[in-house]
Amino acid sequence: MAGRLSIVLSLILATSFSCKDVTVNSAKQELPPPSIVDIVIPAQEPELYKGFNIVREEEDPYRCVGKVYDNNEEFIGSAIQIDKNLVITAAHCIEDTNLKYFEVGGKKYNVIKSIMHEKYKIGNRVVNDIGILILSEPTCITEFPEISYSPKDLTRFENLTTVGFSREIKKSSKQGSFYYYGVLIEDPFVFKFNSTQDVHIWFGDSGGAIFEENGKLVGIISSMSIVDYSIIDMSGVPFYYYEDWIKNIKKNNKDILFD
Repeated sequence: MAGRLSIVLSLILATSFSCKDVTVNSAKQELPPPSIVDIVIPAQEPELYKGFNIVREEEDPYRCVGKVYDNNEEFIGSAIQIDKNLVITAAHCIEDTNLKYFEVGGKKYNVIKSIMHEKYKIGNRVVNDIGILILSEPTCITEFPEISYSPKDLTRFENLTTVGFSREIKKSSKQGSFYYYGVLIEDPFVFKFNSTQDVHIWFGDSGGAIFEENGKLVGIISSMSIVDYSIIDMSGVPFYYYEDWIKNIKKNNKDILFD
């Protein structure tokens, strides 16, 4: 593992962005949501919702996707329940944040332990943007997503579905909004997805779900790259790197996990 990380670090340092106009922004909630958040279900889909379906709780096919709040009860981002009291999210949603609640099915559950990947960063560069939350009790969710740990479940240009809470409103992307693009040498621990429909993720979607065409959960929403005020691509953390890590977390915390 150390040798692999050394190679990856060398690639990152050798190929890091030189254009000053390129920035990579996490999709963690960092901006105050606009006033449109007060509209529960918009009568007409505005530009902000282009390419997405607003998910009503009573018709929600993605009930495992919820949102997280800090000690001040401020919305931080999205998260995915993968077991009775086990939730997965982006590590940057945990960093420098004291997460207090995971809300799913209209109810908030206490977070009793937050675990960031031990190699979340190399220097100042985010490398493993994944973290786990353990809740004080099982939630009302009883069906969990099938996680894909195989890169073979992703093929170039296949349709992807994202589910997240940007602007604190749950949305799933429409068919054809996003497609899988691949993995870049510069960013080997994430995969890139994009849109031909001018659709994009936004702040608050971090930690949300990415599903492949057959409905398997393949990744976590992580970040977007912005050039000259335009989003040029988006990144997801693939599960295929983290099967052993998730198993070890479960093993090391079996005393507080529900069977």
